[in-house]
Amino acid sequence: MTIPANSDLVIATAKRSQRGFSLVEIAVVLVIVGLALGTGIAILQSKIKQGQIDASKERAAVIQKALTAYVALNNRMPCPAAPGIVRGAAGYNAERTTLVLGLLTCTNGTGLTNNIGGAMPQGASRGTVPCQTLGVPEEACTDAWGSRFTYVVTNAAVQLTANTVGILRGNLTLHRIVPPAAANPVNALAATGNQINACSTTVDDNSCNQAAVAMVISHGANQGGGFAPSSAAVYATAGVVSAYELVNAANGLQFIQNDYVETGANSFDDIVVPFSPSDVVYTLSQSGSLKSANVLMNERFETVKLAIIQQIYASATGTSPNKQITLPAETSVTVNITYPNFVDFAGCTALTNSQVLPTVVTIPALTGLLNDVWVTPIRYKRALTPAFGAGNTCVTPFVLVSYGPDRVVGGSDDIFYPVTHADITSAIVKLGGW
Repeated sequence: MTIPANSDLVIATAKRSQRGFSLVEIAVVLVIVGLALGTGIAILQSKIKQGQIDASKERAAVIQKALTAYVALNNRMPCPAAPGIVRGAAGYNAERTTLVLGLLTCTNGTGLTNNIGGAMPQGASRGTVPCQTLGVPEEACTDAWGSRFTYVVTNAAVQLTANTVGILRGNLTLHRIVPPAAANPVNALAATGNQINACSTTVDDNSCNQAAVAMVISHGANQGGGFAPSSAAVYATAGVVSAYELVNAANGLQFIQNDYVETGANSFDDIVVPFSPSDVVYTLSQSGSLKSANVLMNERFETVKLAIIQQIYASATGTSPNKQITLPAETSVTVNITYPNFVDFAGCTALTNSQVLPTVVTIPALTGLLNDVWVTPIRYKRALTPAFGAGNTCVTPFVLVSYGPDRVVGGSDDIFYPVTHADITSAIVKLGGW
């Protein structure tokens, strides 16, 4: 039998193949497997987080659609629910309202704050989404991390009617502030400002303002500032959320939306959904049922004018044809207004400064008409001479003024409604004459 010359090498190789993997080789394999598992777990965790974000956005979208449907049926936005009312208790997830002087008002409650930034109808109210009122399932009222959605609404938006919903406007602003910028959003922005829910970034430019009428907020995975369905206590914020998220957890009119940042001083996991006036008005305008703001104000001014004329006609003194009519006194809240050229005060003696309308005690017919469609008091400027008759030369005995949508005196949006001596005479003839 012939033995191959390389038999020793063959035998050695066979022995090594029978020996198996060395400890080093096994360690290398384990490292590779561990890396693969770690990568897989990281990918899985990332997918879970993204799934939670997507689910929360979808639920916020459901709430947004429900709010639009609610306005279509009720011509107003709902008030928030009180976070302090927990699951199983009466009033859970239902809006909290009351009537004050005939006007719907959001009611304070545990965890619900009203009149943020000003008393009704100014400012806003903050609580949780009133899903029971909206007819939305409870599942849609909580985000993917188990917190109830926060809901902030402009106070004036809950006092709308079928005649005023067309001029719905907001006072809530949403800003994109990229870390590490300071978390200090403001309403009045410079031309280079970063407000993302306004069509103009010019300071004090409200001509096309789309500031939101409501905000729906998920406070994300860290839950800071949110409420659990089973607890009346807000989730802790100190040391849990960043300064940017604290803005969304505070009782203010400004909010921040940033990209997702998982950890660190700049962390951000909130989801903030603004609800703009156009979200409401566009749907309703398709039916053609909404009136423009100017049409609504002309109708309001006409009604106020007739109420004042009826009052001065009823209180006229003297005998025909020398009847004297006396303009009713206004309340003493003086405001100086620059009037346009078409408001003619020729022949009018010492007109008063523009003040608010007479009280409903003086003119009961003004009940419900003291404010304009933006829920701001209508101004009233009258001739100081208390009585005038057929020989009076005062062209415009009184004028009505609305500050317009920005609710601030001055600017191109102010609306003037002069009432002439001829208007008064014509109305008196229709009322039966002297």
